[in-house]
Amino acid sequence: MVGIFGATTADSVGTHSFGEMLQWWGDEDTQWYEDDTISIVLSQHEIFGENQPVEVDDIRLWVWGTIVGCDAPDGYSSRHDTHPNCTDAEYCAHLYQEYGQDFVKYLNSEFVVILYDPDGGEITICTDRLGTRPVFYTITDERELVFSTQLQTLPEYPSVKPSFEDRYLYEFFSFERAIGTRTPISNVEKLPPASITTVDIESGDYQTNVYWRPEYQPVDRPYSYFVQEFADIFKQAVIDRTQDDANYGVLLSGGIDSRIILAAMDSSVTGHHMNEWMNQEAELAKKISNKTGNEFDFLQRDVDYQEKALGENPAQMNFVSSFDQGQATNFRDEISEKSDVIMSGLYSDVLYQHQYTPTKSFEIPVLGEQITLPMVRNVDSIDDYRQLLMDGQYTRPKKSIPAEFFEAEEPLAHVLKDEIFRDGNGIVSHGVKYPSATELIRCSYYYPITNSWSYFFHQSLIQMQPFRNPFLDIRLLDLQHKLPIKYHARTNIVNDALCELSSELANIPHANNGISPSSPFLVRHFGSYAYKFNQRYLGRRKDPSEPHHTNGSWTDDNELIRLTNFIPQTINQNENLIQNCDQLQLNEVWNIYEEHMDGEDRRTELYPLATFLQMPITKRILESSNEAKNTQSS
Repeated sequence: MVGIFGATTADSVGTHSFGEMLQWWGDEDTQWYEDDTISIVLSQHEIFGENQPVEVDDIRLWVWGTIVGCDAPDGYSSRHDTHPNCTDAEYCAHLYQEYGQDFVKYLNSEFVVILYDPDGGEITICTDRLGTRPVFYTITDERELVFSTQLQTLPEYPSVKPSFEDRYLYEFFSFERAIGTRTPISNVEKLPPASITTVDIESGDYQTNVYWRPEYQPVDRPYSYFVQEFADIFKQAVIDRTQDDANYGVLLSGGIDSRIILAAMDSSVTGHHMNEWMNQEAELAKKISNKTGNEFDFLQRDVDYQEKALGENPAQMNFVSSFDQGQATNFRDEISEKSDVIMSGLYSDVLYQHQYTPTKSFEIPVLGEQITLPMVRNVDSIDDYRQLLMDGQYTRPKKSIPAEFFEAEEPLAHVLKDEIFRDGNGIVSHGVKYPSATELIRCSYYYPITNSWSYFFHQSLIQMQPFRNPFLDIRLLDLQHKLPIKYHARTNIVNDALCELSSELANIPHANNGISPSSPFLVRHFGSYAYKFNQRYLGRRKDPSEPHHTNGSWTDDNELIRLTNFIPQTINQNENLIQNCDQLQLNEVWNIYEEHMDGEDRRTELYPLATFLQMPITKRILESSNEAKNTQSS
């Protein structure tokens, strides 16, 4: 694994414990720093590994991430224009000398920055705007700060004694994530996004300041203005992220999110496409790759792919997402053979295509689904937002929220009422503050980005190899918050920016609707439903040979569960853990599995449960709890 682990008061840690920590991080470029007061392990991918910390003005500085520029008060500058030969840490050191600690407010891209002042006895931990590399922390009974970018490494520190927090474990099973700064581990939280946290090492006291929040500030400009701005900024964002002498790969689909990356690139790349077979989506991805003169790499999933993912992914997970969201982990070796750096269009739909913007809709029984109208629905209160969560607006479709097999101490609605409330001039949700209900409803799915149930896709790519995502550029985020809401439901700025960057790629049909991105918005919007009807009832598609195969990018996991045995095997192998967990009901677990086998869709209950059972920290906590119970009874 790559990331950062640290603890204050190193005397209580000892060399032996940190030697065990090094084993957690694997074979990457691991560096270990220790003095009389702190210990820090930094692990990076070998290709861009750099010696850290960097010393500047008696401050020791570490960076985990990729910094592409600085949006300072005197204007934006690209790192490769001003400091082309600097490493990330050296670049930050230059900015520290110019702006002091405030420099982190101006950094563009994804990062965790650590500043250690040995003379002042302080350590400062800084997160990027969206918290894309979350930092988990706890204060021990001895007033030691222990922090890590991997939650499951915290218990490796001797003073950390983990246990489960009922209400947040309940949320994980209901929403496939712990929301905001919360985690299901008692006394462990995430640092807020866009935060600077300074800790007094001697006392253990700390103070957190948030330097940025999403704020809706619409600008009265025509839509064409925003499209051109987006296209120009996106082009530069891709250039800024492809300056290294490396082989680049793009996770390629038949949609527009990855296609626009190819349109903006000046150099050749490899298009990696994952699928079970050469279906319609795969053929479109190949066509896109060939049209741009790039290599197409078909990564074929077999029937055991998800079972292997369940065996590997939970050890890296932080109670955000289910194991299946590590979409590319089993192709690590194949991808790294051709690409040093991976790029992806993750979060394009959430950030700029308004996937979770509440819209008006109606149901057509023959299709068996809701038809979305290009009209924003008026949702403007905390109660409305809580109801959106309970209705599953911000997660995968579920049969039931809350999870039926979880016996909680209090109803989920009560938890949400306690965790989401008005506070002064803003609204707090699970420890994260938003300026108003507008930002809560429209931005909470990506601020912090760990609020996304699919976040592990992003996290797993970071763990695989160096990963770049131009959609996370802060210039695009700033532009997004200026786009009037009236455009949110009846335009698609990514689609229209693609048309600006490459008319050739824009004329290739979209895999989801068979309509080219260059077509008018209403044709694309309503044409997608006609396309689904044709596919479902008129047979106008390639017929898959296996029940779990689809004509899209992803597996039909409902059918895969019925076809294979890895879910019941996981339940069987972990029955003791389930029985040791006071909140889980074994009979209900088996009932849900049987309902799934009888034709219901219970994947979104079964996959989080399987993830939980396979996480090392689960076994650690539940076995320790059971031993304590046995000791008390004897």
